[in-house]
Amino acid sequence: MQKNYPKLGKLAKQPDIRAVARARRRCQAGSFVVNWRTREDGQTASRLCVVIRKKSIPSAVRRNRMKRLVREFFRQNQNQFAKKADFLVHVNRFESIQYKDIAEILTKALAKAGVLQ
Repeated sequence: MQKNYPKLGKLAKQPDIRAVARARRRCQAGSFVVNWRTREDGQTASRLCVVIRKKSIPSAVRRNRMKRLVREFFRQNQNQFAKKADFLVHVNRFESIQYKDIAEILTKALAKAGVLQ
């Protein structure tokens, strides 16, 4: 397992993000909505984009911490994904910014959707 989140693991280009949003494969749990699309381009790594609106979490410090924790969850669980995919995670209002809470909710959501092994 890598100690940092690789640059190739970031979903950053606008056309790629839109393609994931249009894929219509999504699961929702608590304050998280996760869209994903299976990668068919032969790449080996899953990619991630985290979206948090300023209206949802007004404090920049809390938004950035939430993004770091979601990225950390995906980094620690990258070997458990059933297929390599692109993920788009939308975060709505979330009171507790604790890693264990985030990990529990995302694990349940992704397991229910069949993305985690």
